[in-house]
Amino acid sequence: MQLHHIVVATDESDAGRSAVRAALDLARRARARLTVMRVVPVDTLPLFGLVVGGVLAPDGAGAALERLDQWLGAELKESPGIAVELGIALGLPGVEI
Repeated sequence: MQLHHIVVATDESDAGRSAVRAALDLARRARARLTVMRVVPVDTLPLFGLVVGGVLAPDGAGAALERLDQWLGAELKESPGIAVELGIALGLPGVEI
């Protein structure tokens, strides 16, 4: 099986850091690109009894992306040559991942 794109989700915990390190190692071995994602929980708005979306300040996703980049700084510097993309999803982590 040839891997081309690996996605790893993290929550900025020790276990999340271990998952990122494992994904970086796998991406290096497979010569695959890597997307590291984090889900930012938002307050959901009920509409007719259903959860339909969330609210986040306009700069909230940008700030979360910058924080993720800083949190991963050392790991990314130690892994040159791997195409890494960072992503932020908004919502419920269990649903978005």
